[in-house]
Amino acid sequence: MSIIGRIASFIYPEHCVRCGELVGDGRKSPFCERCGRMFENEKLRARSENLGQPVAEFGDGKNRERFGLVCFLADYVPGKSLSATDTLIWRLKRNATRDLLDFISGEMAELIRREAAEHLRSVRPEDVIVTNVPRRPKTILEVGYDHMADVASLTAKKLGYRYAKLLGRTGKALEQKTLGHEERLENAKNTITVREKDLSGKTVILMDDIMTTGASLASSAELLTGAGAEMIISATIARTHAHG
Repeated sequence: MSIIGRIASFIYPEHCVRCGELVGDGRKSPFCERCGRMFENEKLRARSENLGQPVAEFGDGKNRERFGLVCFLADYVPGKSLSATDTLIWRLKRNATRDLLDFISGEMAELIRREAAEHLRSVRPEDVIVTNVPRRPKTILEVGYDHMADVASLTAKKLGYRYAKLLGRTGKALEQKTLGHEERLENAKNTITVREKDLSGKTVILMDDIMTTGASLASSAELLTGAGAEMIISATIARTHAHG
């Protein structure tokens, strides 16, 4: 760390995004050691379920053929406890520092390298595009940025692929978390749009923060394959489960 960096870290010490404890000097993680272990356990749960396999059950099960692979970095049950992944995404959505974006994009790049290796081995790098499910315009106006656009563009850079905003969202989009399963599907279908009309022969790595029912990912994949994309690889920071 540079002298200036050491002085800055002394004046403005880093705090764990989950518990608020001071993060040890030199740690690149946004977590303290204890919360970092929790995050690693949530990643291990996801890794045991990813297994690099094509998606078996996704959303309503009707859209599985659109995906070559669906993988996620961490797995947690919302509301059951103060999840490390949940607090990480909460911070990402509301106050994404450069260090936090660099950490998450690094984790996502590693996930994609590991889980999608077989799918990407025979694809030319110039035929791969990284994109993201877009945030609601109203939210972007409120907070000033699209967190997943930032994560996806940095992830693409780390992987050596091109990033492009292939999808858009209309102003009438509702918050997905307030909707039931069928309502989520309808909301996503009616509000997500495709910007690129010709994706013939392209493999698209589609990124999002959380997969719950998979409605946004399924609708996005339908639009991308409709524009000619040959394969969709979905990569999300987290998968959540319903309460109970």
